[in-house]
Amino acid sequence: MVNGALYQGNIAIANQVDTWTFTANAGDSLVVRVGELTSTNTFFPWLGVYGPDGAELGSVNTVAESVAEIALKATSSGTYTVLVADSSQNGYGGTGTYELQLGPAITGHVYCRCDSNAIAGASVKVGNYSATTDTNGAYTLAQVPPGTYTNVVVSATHYASLTTNITELPNVAVTTEDFYLTNSTLVIKPIFDPSITSDANARAITNSIKAAIQDVEQYLATPMCLQIRFVETNSGVSGSSARITNILYTQPFLSPGQSQQIGE
Repeated sequence: MVNGALYQGNIAIANQVDTWTFTANAGDSLVVRVGELTSTNTFFPWLGVYGPDGAELGSVNTVAESVAEIALKATSSGTYTVLVADSSQNGYGGTGTYELQLGPAITGHVYCRCDSNAIAGASVKVGNYSATTDTNGAYTLAQVPPGTYTNVVVSATHYASLTTNITELPNVAVTTEDFYLTNSTLVIKPIFDPSITSDANARAITNSIKAAIQDVEQYLATPMCLQIRFVETNSGVSGSSARITNILYTQPFLSPGQSQQIGE
């Protein structure tokens, strides 16, 4: 199997297992996908991928589904084995035809630019293909043809949408793209406090401010990024981290797109 090519197979008898192989290098991101073409006896595909040492790297036993997909990283360089059979839905006795493909795909994560936390439920659209991030902010867009996409849109509730470009190379099974979205920002600047003689002092005061915000979070609706700047008040304070300390913190506040400055 080579990246991007489509292969067709036929499970003609009960308990038949088809074997396919491909080569990969250690660390390569991989997506293997199988889809039912025809079913003559309640055929739903089962898919398994095994490393060069024979260890199982992933398997999908579909139940009343026509597509199975496995995304993984190559554990070592060498030849990988792909097995296709009928699933347990019909006791491995189903028959039918299928289509098999190695990549191409686009995978990655969507993060908050403020604190780098994962954003669940974000939408990633590349051309006519779309995906929604899981609880870890991860997404996979399978079977995206190689090429340059100039209108990639990443969006999530309470965050500003991002429009960017992606180039998917023809000889790469998986293209990895991470995105960072910007939400509302509350800037508190500057806080003059003579007790700040180190970065640790500034962070301790910041934690008190965070606690105060948490007390009222139940009344606030949307995410925001809080930036707090501490500035020295006398020449006795030394060290750049003590003179100006930036703390980034995410907490529900304000409406999307709003920016507020406090403490001028």
